[in-house]
Amino acid sequence: MGNTQMLNKQNLITRMISSICMILALWGVLTAGGYYITSTLLILTIIMLSELLIMFKKSQRLGLITPISLIFIFGFYICLSMVSWNAIYIKSGINAVIWLVLLVAANDSGAYIIGKTFKGPKLVPSISPGKTWSGFFGGIIIGTTVSYFSAQCLIGSIQGKFILNSIWFFFICLCLSLFSHLGDLFESAIKRFYGVKDSGSLIPGHGGVLDRMDSYLITSLLARFFFF
Repeated sequence: MGNTQMLNKQNLITRMISSICMILALWGVLTAGGYYITSTLLILTIIMLSELLIMFKKSQRLGLITPISLIFIFGFYICLSMVSWNAIYIKSGINAVIWLVLLVAANDSGAYIIGKTFKGPKLVPSISPGKTWSGFFGGIIIGTTVSYFSAQCLIGSIQGKFILNSIWFFFICLCLSLFSHLGDLFESAIKRFYGVKDSGSLIPGHGGVLDRMDSYLITSLLARFFFF
């Protein structure tokens, strides 16, 4: 029991250090702007596609039959999502990118804190054993609230399509928060299909880049479709 607690504490410290490093790196890229953002998105895309191929090879070694079509479909999904991020930046500016990152981060943090605090029934134990219903709803509530109110400061009006204090914009924040969780579950389902725990080991305490970007992929597609 003591060894388990020690390992959990060490893992938490490692995750926190990695998170701080990622936040600083993200801030540096966003501050630099321009080609730095586009180049970073390209590098992340290449890394995620590499992790996808490595998972495919691991599944073959485990004797699993993985359709090639799944590789192309998920690979296309990754590329299209990253193109959406770049399009959002080019069309709507850096504040729109920060707002969307904040939405997903609030979801993830809210789900983790609420889930660890209240625990309760598992969400989808066959896909992601660690996720609970309390974390699911807690993440949505916190993500929706943070994104709704932060938009007033960060992005002003969005092309005149929506009034930021309207019920429609609140509904959009709610949808993005919901699909942020679904994107996480989708990537977890892919990993289960491949028979691997993490997409990689590049980020200490977190796994691979794909493990960190899962929620960001689908939200960028939806945000681009909705209004950016």
